[in-house]
Amino acid sequence: MAADFPDFDPRVIERFAESAYRRAHAIFVGCVSGGVVLGAMFGATPLTPLGAGWPIPAAFGFATTLAGALFGGVIGYVVGDTRSSLCRLQGQTALAQVESAKQATAMTEAMREIHEIHEQMRVLSAPAPAPAERGPRRGCPRLGSR
Repeated sequence: MAADFPDFDPRVIERFAESAYRRAHAIFVGCVSGGVVLGAMFGATPLTPLGAGWPIPAAFGFATTLAGALFGGVIGYVVGDTRSSLCRLQGQTALAQVESAKQATAMTEAMREIHEIHEQMRVLSAPAPAPAERGPRRGCPRLGSR
């Protein structure tokens, strides 16, 4: 026995697609922001006591911080764009399923209308029944034939 399934509601899938797009945007912004912060932290290394062993003087610390932030932002952009494209793909797949269901419903209705028109045409084009032919008239059976 089949389970009772709820009726199809395209709004559920559309809400999922919207959340997939919001998630994609959040992933993209998070990856770029994280890349900028990490790149700036690595770029600021000459300004810290760890930078004493590096061949880059502390005077270039601000420039290396900016360069690190820019480089980290580019890496975050590439990573975020790739990861967020997967979420956008999920959203588009869900929207394609909704559109497919809508088109299938429209196709079913069109086929039903075509079938009804076909049935009406069949009824209208059917030949009218011919009047029943009577055989030659013979005499009255009670009186006998004369």
